[in-house]
Formats: sequence, C-alpha cells, structure tokens
Amino acid sequence: MRSTIVLIAVLLGHTVAAQQVDGATAPTAAEQLFALEVQMATAHVQVRRARTDSARMHHNRAFTALIDSALSIPESRTWPFDSLNRSMAVIESPDKTFRILNWNLPSEDGTHEYFGYVQTGDLETE
Repeated sequence: MRSTIVLIAVLLGHTVAAQQVDGATAPTAAEQLFALEVQMATAHVQVRRARTDSARMHHNRAFTALIDSALSIPESRTWPFDSLNRSMAVIESPDKTFRILNWNLPSEDGTHEYFGYVQTGDLETE
C-alpha cells in the first residue's frame, strides 16, 4: 500500500512538472523576431567567414532559412532588423506598401551572387 502511494505521488509530481512546461507562455512576436535576428546575425557572420564558395552557400542557406522564419511572422513587416544593417539592405518603398531585403554573396572568382526578398503589406492599414 505504502509503495503504491509513493508511486502515485511520484507520477503526480511528473504530471505537474510536465503541465508547467506545457503551460508556459509562448514567446511574443517581438521576442521571436529578436531571437531570430540574433541567429541571423550569427549566421551571416558564418557566411562572410566561410573560405570556400560551397561553405558560403551552405551558410547562406541557413541564413535564408532564418529569414524565411522571421518573415513568416506578421509583425516582421515593421521589424527594423537593425543589427543586420551591415549584412543586408532593408529598403522601404516611399508609400510603405513593400520593402526589399537584399544581400550579396561574393564568390572566389570575384563575382557576386545576389539574394533578396520583397515583403509586401501596407504599414498604414496593418
């Protein structure tokens, strides 16, 4: 009997702990975007430090995946991506209906490959 009570208490303890983890509040959009921007900055440093074209492309794919994740968050439309201003350009249209995020990837042969996103949505109506 005593071992059954101990077992039930242990199981209940694990259930409560699991509920606290599951019941944790989800990060806000700003927290998500901040975390993604930090990861993007780190990834872009890896792109720039890569010594070969294949390594640069590998790191650029990771960088691009992070941008995809960030831009999938609706609030990203107004996120400035300030820490990336040396890594990529963020150009806002005069009427604020879209912006362009772009960057280049230098190759070993001296050429450059260009990447970018066009993010749409009117800031005035969102």
